[in-house]
Amino acid sequence: MASSSSSSSSSYEHELRVAQQAVRRAAVLTQRVFREAAKGTVDKDDQSPVTVGDFGAQALITAALQHHFPDDEIVAEEEAAALRRDPALRDAIWRLRRRRRRGGCWAGRCATPRP
Repeated sequence: MASSSSSSSSSYEHELRVAQQAVRRAAVLTQRVFREAAKGTVDKDDQSPVTVGDFGAQALITAALQHHFPDDEIVAEEEAAALRRDPALRDAIWRLRRRRRRGGCWAGRCATPRP
């Protein structure tokens, strides 16, 4: 019995590493947004706010998943309609996503675990 559970858990080690790295990067980005002036928000249809940090974190996680698992479909919380309507918000998020930090980069293509 132990061998089947260990083999099933090892089959998802790569997925786990990719997810953990993407979430770490998203957390760093949202902390940076919290400290900086890039705090733009938009309201969703339900009137709940969505921040630059929300969109940026989603973009980082989505980029990592698309890079490592290109055949997988992704369902995300924040819809892109607000980004299409607001070029300034879209540009702010793009700048955050492209910003590099020491020892790696924000985008999913850099320094991400390989199988």
